[in-house]
Amino acid sequence: MYEIETRPQKPSAKKLIFAGLLFAFTLITSSVILFLYPFASKEKAAYFKGDHPILFMGKQAGNAYLEGETIYLPLTFLQKFVDEAIIVDEHSQSIIIATKNKVVQLP
Repeated sequence: MYEIETRPQKPSAKKLIFAGLLFAFTLITSSVILFLYPFASKEKAAYFKGDHPILFMGKQAGNAYLEGETIYLPLTFLQKFVDEAIIVDEHSQSIIIATKNKVVQLP
């Protein structure tokens, strides 16, 4: 009687070459992407300029001045966003705001 021996088949050379090329292509592509991809910077930058920014309508409109617990707004900010007719009186060191009905003097 004859004896039949079976051996596992080796993968064909074409399959090995295709798998090797696919692996090399994947490796090269991922290396290029990792090298050229613009990852986020770890450097931190200040979003606002100055110590006490004034946020008006979602944007910085200047910087306030703090003295103790008192907040002072710049005159340019008040004239630009509150009323153009705001006047500074140097003699009394106050700000004068005139409306239709009254005159307000702020020290």
